[in-house]
Amino acid sequence: MQKAKEELLFISHMSKTGNRNDYIDLLRGVAALGIVAIHTAFWSGQSYTPEWFCNLTLLLDVPFFFFLSGWASGYRAPNVAKTVKSVGRTWGQWIFFILLLELCILFLGLFGINIEGVSGIKDFVSNAYFDVSFNGLPVILGSIWFMPVFFVVLIVSSIVLQLLYVDGEGYKKRIGIFLIVSALLFVAFYYGKPLLKIDLSQYAFYCVFWLVGYLYYFYSSKEFDLTKLLIAIVALTSLVILFTFIQDLPVYDIQSAKFPPSPKYAFVSLICIAVAVFCKKFYKGGGEIFKHIGRNAIFYYFAQGVSSSVLFYLVDALDIRFWILKWLLMLAANTVMTVAIAEAVSFIYKKVTYLILTIYHKTGHGKV
Repeated sequence: MQKAKEELLFISHMSKTGNRNDYIDLLRGVAALGIVAIHTAFWSGQSYTPEWFCNLTLLLDVPFFFFLSGWASGYRAPNVAKTVKSVGRTWGQWIFFILLLELCILFLGLFGINIEGVSGIKDFVSNAYFDVSFNGLPVILGSIWFMPVFFVVLIVSSIVLQLLYVDGEGYKKRIGIFLIVSALLFVAFYYGKPLLKIDLSQYAFYCVFWLVGYLYYFYSSKEFDLTKLLIAIVALTSLVILFTFIQDLPVYDIQSAKFPPSPKYAFVSLICIAVAVFCKKFYKGGGEIFKHIGRNAIFYYFAQGVSSSVLFYLVDALDIRFWILKWLLMLAANTVMTVAIAEAVSFIYKKVTYLILTIYHKTGHGKV
């Protein structure tokens, strides 16, 4: 039994520290907190923040997560079985989260605190399949669209890359072709008609960002100097302005370009990716808090949906004349709540997982 315990501890340790790129983890942490900032400005924040400011927060948004996921995936050969297993684990974490959340809602109901959204097993099953019914916590519904899109992009990309996989330089060329094809499909789906009444432009769009990250892995050892960064920012900004007029949008309006994702939103999102790539050469270690958040980013993503919803109950109670000060205070409150919820869920999840694995070993199914 002692050997089983040591084995479990080793697995837990490797899941935290094994063969990881610390800079990617740090960026994931920054991006997770960026989502907290976005949902502090939007949702409850729309009642007091200027529209231009809300849109400004979208510079660091969902495409950045796809880029980081693709970059991290470059460290291993494509393997569909492992990808499906990873998707299953993430899905399991979502189900675990909503189970805890529903139990908390039912418990609060005993004290007269009623949060609309759970009434029985039917709601639980719907929530498990991302048909979210937490009407009393609206930001959960507004956030979780990301998950099924991520699952589809990850699995489809892994299948195609495993079919294309070869040793040597030829693999990079095949990835590049796959990236170009995905970009062309996005343009075709965006400007064309839905295929079989299904809008595939969203999937093609985020697949492009995942593949950009995956392809970047092979060039990540090369430095991106200041001159290249400035050229990239000028070029991308010019394209943003061009597509602003093509899409007939105000220059500051990123939100309208996000749903459905459009070329303008793509070029806006590439700006923060260019900055992140440039800053990589300055990273010498550190940033443990951000790295910790990055390694638990999925729980932070779940948690901010709850905390950002709670802000609706706080926003009217905070009567402050200056909107930026009010937003900063709400951001601080949202961040504290997100950290508390994410860390609590992560802690309970690890304890429950450890208990299940211990029972598994005790029953003789594991190697003891």
